[in-house]
Amino acid sequence: MIEVPVPLRPQYRRCAVGLARLSTAIDTGSAAPRPMVVGETAREVLVQAREAARLVLGSLDGTGRKTPATRFLACRLERLAIAADQIREAAAACDPAALNRGVVRFRVLTTAMWKVLFAVYRHPQVAVAADTQRPVEPGLANGTFVPNPRTRT
Repeated sequence: MIEVPVPLRPQYRRCAVGLARLSTAIDTGSAAPRPMVVGETAREVLVQAREAARLVLGSLDGTGRKTPATRFLACRLERLAIAADQIREAAAACDPAALNRGVVRFRVLTTAMWKVLFAVYRHPQVAVAADTQRPVEPGLANGTFVPNPRTRT
């Protein structure tokens, strides 16, 4: 089971629901998926991924990692937007093979995007430096060891 950071849970849940709806739309058998529904669902997943990226980038303020992460996430989101457009076009053209390929590609890109978001997200620190009352990174702080609250000791 994936541990989803609390601030990203609503977006992750909405993305998962949207991906399930897309999969259901292409697995309906003989009934052709409605282009408007498929396109809107892909757009909603994209909106949620963008919102999650915004939250993740906000967690990186002051770390020096924000600029490279911004560029990387922008490229990922652009690829996801292109895949969403391909899904919409395939549904409008009533091309089940292209729609199937598009949904599979969109699902793979969305999953990869979430893996990146989880890896880049900076969890709020719980340790506080005694002399400054500001959060500190796990490790050595002012000569004293600060344990990482995410690992077991």
